[in-house]
Amino acid sequence: MAQQCPDCKHELAEFAVSCEYCGWSLTEAIRQNVDLADKDAIKTGYDLHYEAANAAIERGDHATALRSIARAMLDATPQQRCEAIALRGYVALKQGDFKTADSDCSEAIKSGWNDARTFAWRAAARSGLKVFHLAFDDLAHAISISHGESAEFDPLIPSFLEQARLFYQNRLTDQPHEPTWFWQRGWVYMRAMVFEKAERDFTAALKLDSNCGWAWVGLANVKLETGNGDMAVKIASKVTAHPDRDVAWAALSCRAKAWSLVDGPEACQDDLERLSELAGGDSELILQLAQLRYDLRLWAATVSDCDTLIRINGDNIQSRLLRGSALARLGNSALAVKDLSRFINAFPDHCLALTERGNAFIGINEPDRALKDFTSALKGHSRFVPAYLGRARAYLLRKKTDLASVAIEKALGIDDRQHEAYEIRGQIRFQENDYQSAIDDFSRAIEIAKFPEQKAGGFYLRGTTHYEIGQLDLARSDFETASQLRPGHAGNWIWLAAVDARREQWSSAIHSLQRAINCRPSNAKQYLTLGRPVATSAVENLTRQIQRENDDINLVRDRGLAYQFLGKTGEALADFNKVLETVEDDLETRVRRGQLFQKSGKHIEAVKDFTYVIRRDKIHHTVRYYRALSLFALGQESPAMSDVLKALKLSPRESRYHVLRGEMVQREGRVKRAIRCYDRAIAFDPGDPAPRRLKGLALMDLNAAEAALSELNRAVEMAPENADGYVARGQFYLRAKQFDQAKLEFDRGIACNPQHLRSYLGKSAVLINQGLYHETVLWLTKSLHRFTEKRHLAEVLMKRGRAFYQMGLSAFAVNDFSSALVLFKKLDETSAARARYDRALAYLQAGQSESARQDLVKIGRRYPLAFPTIPAIIEWMNRRDGPPPSEIYQPDRMAKIPKPKIVRSAIKLNGDAGAWSVAPPYDTWIVRVDEAEYGPVSKATLDRWLEQGRLTTGMKVMRGDWSRWKHIEKVYRELLEKPG
Repeated sequence: MAQQCPDCKHELAEFAVSCEYCGWSLTEAIRQNVDLADKDAIKTGYDLHYEAANAAIERGDHATALRSIARAMLDATPQQRCEAIALRGYVALKQGDFKTADSDCSEAIKSGWNDARTFAWRAAARSGLKVFHLAFDDLAHAISISHGESAEFDPLIPSFLEQARLFYQNRLTDQPHEPTWFWQRGWVYMRAMVFEKAERDFTAALKLDSNCGWAWVGLANVKLETGNGDMAVKIASKVTAHPDRDVAWAALSCRAKAWSLVDGPEACQDDLERLSELAGGDSELILQLAQLRYDLRLWAATVSDCDTLIRINGDNIQSRLLRGSALARLGNSALAVKDLSRFINAFPDHCLALTERGNAFIGINEPDRALKDFTSALKGHSRFVPAYLGRARAYLLRKKTDLASVAIEKALGIDDRQHEAYEIRGQIRFQENDYQSAIDDFSRAIEIAKFPEQKAGGFYLRGTTHYEIGQLDLARSDFETASQLRPGHAGNWIWLAAVDARREQWSSAIHSLQRAINCRPSNAKQYLTLGRPVATSAVENLTRQIQRENDDINLVRDRGLAYQFLGKTGEALADFNKVLETVEDDLETRVRRGQLFQKSGKHIEAVKDFTYVIRRDKIHHTVRYYRALSLFALGQESPAMSDVLKALKLSPRESRYHVLRGEMVQREGRVKRAIRCYDRAIAFDPGDPAPRRLKGLALMDLNAAEAALSELNRAVEMAPENADGYVARGQFYLRAKQFDQAKLEFDRGIACNPQHLRSYLGKSAVLINQGLYHETVLWLTKSLHRFTEKRHLAEVLMKRGRAFYQMGLSAFAVNDFSSALVLFKKLDETSAARARYDRALAYLQAGQSESARQDLVKIGRRYPLAFPTIPAIIEWMNRRDGPPPSEIYQPDRMAKIPKPKIVRSAIKLNGDAGAWSVAPPYDTWIVRVDEAEYGPVSKATLDRWLEQGRLTTGMKVMRGDWSRWKHIEKVYRELLEKPG
């Protein structure tokens, strides 16, 4: 038998004790209906005294009310204390003590009490003190945080406005030439949204005093409020350097908001940096700056400001709310929950905090906990739209579309101008297979969205719906628009690839997949896996068509593109060369060939191709970015920076351009500037952990260890399956000389990806820093078999060669650098030059000066900028006077590879001399005896150890290309032969 909810009348299941539609609870209803005596019994001391104070206020007994408030504060939690102080301010207001009322309400607000009534009370107190411009600031704020329930405060506006009008009229009658009264009245009109009169008064003040800072600020704010961003920038600029810090602060804040309207992200960031300098160590100003960044949707920078604030004042609870909200926007829901929970512990009934934490719970896939928070928020504010939106998302996550529909219709009934509400309703209808209604909702969301990324989200959702019902042309159009509005979002390009694959437009599909990889290189492996079937099919189809139509150069170009995606550099290069032999001015193919050269380390050739394209297409910002990468690799930093700046001017919202600029300025030692670049990259693509990792490493250079670790932790939490995050954190601990923790992080990186090169290099760096050179070369030798890519194998050999070099084993080092040089020659000219340079130093350490000279001269001619120390080394080699350059390392004594003890009589090796032999670099062997390991040595050395009686049965051996140990008697059968 069904029953009805007593509140919303919705049908409930039999014996239901709660309603999922409106939040009604039988337990709560029973609690509210107990008799007064029982209710008093379950109240805290604070509740009883607070209610007594309210009752005394209603009777007009203010003295008793103040005593009850004082008694209540003895049992108060932090939130209750703020509530009691605010009530004490209200009592002072009722008594006509406006100064005390202002002081008490201000104390409560500063402690984190963000209650609309308290701001209204302070507005009344300030109105009584005749500071109407501040009163209207409070009144405007009270209305903005009333969560759709501003009816209580709206009538105050005309009442206060009339009082202010009469006050300023009298003042201006007495002092008609005093600009203060004009700009203050203008401020009141501005907050009351009477913009015409506000502008009139600000203009009048400026006629009397052209240096009146607040009049300029007020006039700029009027232009900002009326949508004239350009004029707001122009007016605010007049007083951004005003000697009064408060005026300068207000002007810069206004101009930063105005820049965001006129699409001036660089200028906006510059103003925010100036505000940061003005704030210094002032906690209140830092909080204001963090709030401003939050309002400008600069989530990462908001978090950074809150980190600073918490370091300065760990008890600043308001920063926890702001940081938690920003972290949730960045997708870092786990950390957001921690911050918001800490705030909610102090303010359990805070509507906004509960809603934000509910959204964070959705982010970590805990819809049940989210629903509890949204229900609690709505108990305090039944018309709070964000809580209804959150409730709808939570029900959608639980696949309860009927409950989600109820919540979303409630939200739309309160406010039908929220683009997010239409997006959610569209998703509900999509799940219900009502695709046309979903498309209508997504279209409405696009129409009313204010910001580009919001519109991009609508296009993305509408595109997926068109794709679902087979409307591929419409889907492609939507995904293209989304990618233009939000170019750093890889998902748009993945969907474009899916659409083109269904249309058998192979080259476009692969192009889109490559764009996805460029947007999010950290996910390259995932995208390659997704796109490999598409690219493989493209190669097969195109090859058949080329065989039939040999003269069609377009087919060759498309096949080259497919080969490029599959990583088949030689085949791709052959196809692109064939295209360019026929059509020299095919700019797109020349860009592709330049990318292949760049990937192969042939940066000089890459620069030639990119330059060819730029001369014919000066606004091709992507090619400028690619050329900057190659120039940077060649050590030509000035032209590289020029290219990056031009690329940013042409496309200021491209995240990877800001990342590269950050790396460049960090190389120059301008670490703070680099951090600003990384912040911009994060702002344009908050879901990418890469700039966050780089920012963390940059903060390490500023010795901001806590902030650096915080950024690195977030990067790991955003992509826990990505080894790069653990490597960056390992580098942090390595620099802090916390070697055990660093080793643990690098091991985690290896666990994520057993072939992750930087994890191995990082762990070897830890061992070297601990002075464990022998352990380093043993560990790297045992890791050689993991690396199938020649480039990665060469990097490991370089690392092992440097370990040998520091041990003084120059012959071993020369062997490793020579092997790396051979591998690099066909892959990367720059890296090959680096291997040759290191080999030259090893030759010098071994006393082979002529061999060293040949290597140094060869690379010095070709790469003079990349290796600026070569002339000094050659000069020292010629004169040999004075100490050697610092690059030439001379250990105190040469280390020796330990040998196993002689454990038996000598025997003669009678097996096949070539058995088990292998070419370098795998001709390195390790011997294990119990827990001890010896080596790495060559097969020839191993043979000598056998003849010397150092090897016997029971031991194990491993060769450089093996992944497992083998019993030594498998390699040396002589050990199994019985003597004579």
